[in-house]
Amino acid sequence: MSRAEPVQGWWALIPVAGTFALLAAGPTAWVSRCVLAQPVLRFYGAISWPLFLWHWPLLSFPAVMGAPLTIELRVIILAASVALATLTHLAFEPQAQSVAGWTRRSAGLAACLVITGLVGSVSFIAGGFPASFPDGHRASASSNARTAPSPMDELRRPLADGPPQAEADVALRAPR
Repeated sequence: MSRAEPVQGWWALIPVAGTFALLAAGPTAWVSRCVLAQPVLRFYGAISWPLFLWHWPLLSFPAVMGAPLTIELRVIILAASVALATLTHLAFEPQAQSVAGWTRRSAGLAACLVITGLVGSVSFIAGGFPASFPDGHRASASSNARTAPSPMDELRRPLADGPPQAEADVALRAPR
């Protein structure tokens, strides 16, 4: 891999082939019985999905806020990711595996959907997060957010005149 080729390409086949080999070997293979059955690896296997979900937002947040990702901060984020993944696994896995937990799970998912929608709406109305832009673009992003017309302006416009007509629509309806 290089900066000229940002996508892994053929290099991505190495972990895929390794995973395939482990799955093909089955649960009775030496590597499954002696290596993958170790408690630490079983623990990380159990929290792997929530860890996948938690690590990226936690790593991205400092960058979005403009904070440097120092080694100390990365260690803190790693520990927080593992802790949050463990709590997520303990809180949601038993319910997700039982039919009785479906009602509470549905309510929790609906609440998460509403919160996500609210955060997205606030971000949209505020014109985004200027700190997330590269240094050279922050000033123009901030000034554009204040001076450029917002897409919300069109939604706030009273509909007394009816829906806006595109010039092409008007031209199509004009008598010839």
